[in-house]
Amino acid sequence: MAYAVLNHDGTAFNAMKSVGDWTVDGGLVLTDADYNYVWPTVDGSKPDDQVDVVPCPAGSYGIGGSTCVTW
Repeated sequence: MAYAVLNHDGTAFNAMKSVGDWTVDGGLVLTDADYNYVWPTVDGSKPDDQVDVVPCPAGSYGIGGSTCVTW
């Protein structure tokens, strides 16, 4: 799974700037390392973009966590 991350520049309805790409394996990779992105967090720091999923225990299947189903 991957997403293109866009940022609205505040001018026109369809004025979007490509910020980077987010993938499951790599997280967010910014197109321009010097891009001044404002993160919507309380302290302005970059949020964690990795999801930690507890693997399913032996004898069950699923993508992890609460999705695990026992055979």
